[in-house]
Amino acid sequence: DETPRAAYFFRLPADLRVWIVSGYLTGVLVMLFWAALGLLAVSRLVRTARPAPEYCQELLRDIAGPQSQRVALLVSARAAQPCAVRWLKPAIILPHRLVSGGDLQSVRWSLAHEWSHVDRHDLFVWTSSAFVRCFYFYQPLVWWLRTQLQLSQDYLADAAAAQTGELPEDYAEFLTTSSFTRPTLAAGLGIGGRISNLRRRVVMLVEQHRPLETASPRRWNMAILPIALVLVAVAGGLARKQDADDEAAPKSSDSVSEAPNDGF
Repeated sequence: DETPRAAYFFRLPADLRVWIVSGYLTGVLVMLFWAALGLLAVSRLVRTARPAPEYCQELLRDIAGPQSQRVALLVSARAAQPCAVRWLKPAIILPHRLVSGGDLQSVRWSLAHEWSHVDRHDLFVWTSSAFVRCFYFYQPLVWWLRTQLQLSQDYLADAAAAQTGELPEDYAEFLTTSSFTRPTLAAGLGIGGRISNLRRRVVMLVEQHRPLETASPRRWNMAILPIALVLVAVAGGLARKQDADDEAAPKSSDSVSEAPNDGF
């Protein structure tokens, strides 16, 4: 009796099936609602921001060259940290307190970090991972992979930003003293992060013994999302293989007992 795996679900009581499906759909709606709130917050942030001063524009041109023209550089008092948003029409938003502070090196570090995210299309990958999480919110592996994705993106962006200063340690000190300990943006990437993640980024900057890498092959960057989906599929396939082995075991024993007796 080879029963398809999906049939086990329909063997459950009808009330239990309703609760399972309702719970999953509720979770998806909650995650989509949370993502929509993030998009609305980003839209409001961009709408209320104003163009950055000319010296910020010059710093970005010095970092990115002619490609800087495809990015909107803005300043907002609402921004708690420098951030890059919108992968279709990218924008870099700087906090007003950072721009008004007069520290050119801090502004340069911030712009280099956020430009790295824009140049490597990190915003598209990050948004795609958020979409996947909406439908696989129940899978802990998806949450863990998304955290690792953010750290990997920030490692490369930190490396690019550290190149604009004299020593990586100077940029590491900037990360720890700029009060950028904010949670991950819902619909964008920022230079800040949780304290534990900032600590790991600082350790990576200070203790590494090889030259800083400023970019990764784009094919690897774009492959992160399919790899995450494959890992999720493998996790489900392992359970399916175990069920198949359990069903095959009794059959093998029956075939042995039914084999003809050769006189022994």
